[in-house]
Amino acid sequence: MKQAIGHGIGHHSNDEIYDFGKADLKTLSDQLGEQDFFFGKEPHQLDCVAFAHLSQFIHVPFAGMKEWIEAETPNLAGFVERMKNRVWPDWDEICKTLELNTHLPKKELTPEEIEEQKKAEEKKAEEERKKEEKKREKEEKKRKAQEAKEEKAKQKKEAKEKAEKEKKEKEAKAAEEKKAAEEAKKAAEEKKKAEDEAAAAAAAAEKPAEGATDSAKEEKTEPAATPAETAPAGDNTETKEEKKE
Repeated sequence: MKQAIGHGIGHHSNDEIYDFGKADLKTLSDQLGEQDFFFGKEPHQLDCVAFAHLSQFIHVPFAGMKEWIEAETPNLAGFVERMKNRVWPDWDEICKTLELNTHLPKKELTPEEIEEQKKAEEKKAEEERKKEEKKREKEEKKRKAQEAKEEKAKQKKEAKEKAEKEKKEKEAKAAEEKKAAEEAKKAAEEKKKAEDEAAAAAAAAEKPAEGATDSAKEEKTEPAATPAETAPAGDNTETKEEKKE
């Protein structure tokens, strides 16, 4: 990474790096032009170097480079095919057997060697089978662990949602009970207020009647005035004088 950053390529994104490579391939395509090889009808060292790089794009494709070469620089795709047929006519067999000297005559094997080779192939096949079976078991175990994890997460989520729902229902019920209690309290207060007002009104209506009764009682119990108290002032004087005589 330090080296990539040091020479500059590490400062660019993957898309930018691919664009740099495509620009180089365009230049190489322009240099090849309509020729079979870069210097005419026969391949040279440059053709070998170019084939070594281009064959990787064609036969080990990545990032859509094979499709891009076939569409944008088809002369390079044709060049790779010509070099392959010219130098490696046994290309497919080499890729299949990974044997580089397919053109040489093969050694005749003895029955013992054939049997030994057969056993080796069977052993290899058995090892591959066990390896594949172990891989499947590992994947199955991983899948079950993932399912268990997801199930646990699902149960946890459901429990959380249930708890939240119960909490909301409890809060709603408490709010309703509080509201009902407040309404009952308000109704009781209004009822008491109405009763107090009615009692006050009744008391106010009874008070004038009691006052009239008291006045009548006072008039009835007041003593009658004496003749002397009711006589005129002059009569009182004569009476006094008569008494003197």
